Amino acid sequence: MIDVSIIMGARSGSKGRNINVRRTLQSYTKLSYKNYELVFIDITNNGNDLEYLYEEFKDKLPIRRVVLPEFTKMWTPETTWTPATTWNYGIRHSEGKFVIVTGGDILLSSPDLIEKFLDQYKGRRNAVLTHFISISMVDSLDGMDWMGDPRMVQNLSGYWDGVENGNINTNRTTAGHTTYLTGQPREDWEWIGLFRTDLSHLVNDQDLHIRENFVNRSAGTLEDYIGFHQAHPIDEPISYEGISPGWNYHSEAQARLQEPAPRDPI
Repeated sequence: MIDVSIIMGARSGSKGRNINVRRTLQSYTKLSYKNYELVFIDITNNGNDLEYLYEEFKDKLPIRRVVLPEFTKMWTPETTWTPATTWNYGIRHSEGKFVIVTGGDILLSSPDLIEKFLDQYKGRRNAVLTHFISISMVDSLDGMDWMGDPRMVQNLSGYWDGVENGNINTNRTTAGHTTYLTGQPREDWEWIGLFRTDLSHLVNDQDLHIRENFVNRSAGTLEDYIGFHQAHPIDEPISYEGISPGWNYHSEAQARLQEPAPRDPI
């Protein structure tokens, strides 16, 4: 059996977004742990996909491409628009005993990511502290040897004090509930209902946060590791009005998705 499954959601879009995904996959070629699979969730939209990136990396990574259409007007287990929904689908298509979920725009800072997750797990999901990299800093990466030493990204001008589109780089995020990079054993993902096939496709990342608070679960921070969240140009605007009204949880069974919870009014 595979030791670790990494679920990476990646949505094709602007040229800048696709370049970020390619750069992220490059950083994964440096991982030192060998018994893992990378489940590459290709979120297709408007006829766009990332199959060309899968073809580029299929001989460099233990990567498996899973296509997931983005159709925001209809909820089914096979459609998505939120990070958590992407994870649900990916986990159900994975095999690893330990599962790490992430997005396609998070650069790794060193090759021992998987070892640190496995060594530091103590019964509480761990999450990587993720530093934001603005668009201007992302544009500077191609002129650097960031593959040779990813932590040199921290030497970019404005890394600690720059502001772009309201984002301050010192606003670091422990990504325990929404996107970015977080992991725990497979049975614990199932325990919180993330890859049940009946209701889990209706869970978005905000709902996951509320649900975990209800059952008093939270994420810890992976020690001595950071990630770099690459900003990307904004794609075409999508209206989510009326698509995800959310849920109310009144019991632990509802929070674990063992029985239905009432929807909030639209």
